[in-house]
Amino acid sequence: MKVSFMLNGDTVKSVCINNNFYTAGSNKEYRKMLSMTVKDGAKFTVEEVYEIAEDIAAHTPKEGATARVIAQLLLNSAYCVIFED
Repeated sequence: MKVSFMLNGDTVKSVCINNNFYTAGSNKEYRKMLSMTVKDGAKFTVEEVYEIAEDIAAHTPKEGATARVIAQLLLNSAYCVIFED
């Protein structure tokens, strides 16, 4: 079974704003991270969401803001979860 999560830049941006993430990145770096969310169909695997979370964590000097925690917040914020055989 394959599980996909529907995310877009607005969802990721909201998670960052609501949790005070990505405070140590430049505008250019932030745009680059958001460009990772531009994908045909907007379907992401857990691994792809984790990759986005790693970028966010690298630019977040907040204690406890690990890639794992951020990935969980992103996955919980997905606007659709798709199960495929």
